[in-house]
Amino acid sequence: ASEIIHIANTFPENVSLTCTINDVSGKTLKRFLFFNGNEIYTGDLKSGFYFIELKNQKEAWHGKFVIQM
Repeated sequence: ASEIIHIANTFPENVSLTCTINDVSGKTLKRFLFFNGNEIYTGDLKSGFYFIELKNQKEAWHGKFVIQM
């Protein structure tokens, strides 16, 4: 299993985004600034289903992903 997820970033360049990863219970596991990137490290997450949110001042993107070991 890959420890990196790739994001197709359609937000404007040079804009910092807040990235939040939650588990299925809604608990926030990771929150960090995401700046002009397209890869997020997930090697520290256990197998399971996760929700991800990327947002800036004007818009937000929501997604989900599964980690399988």
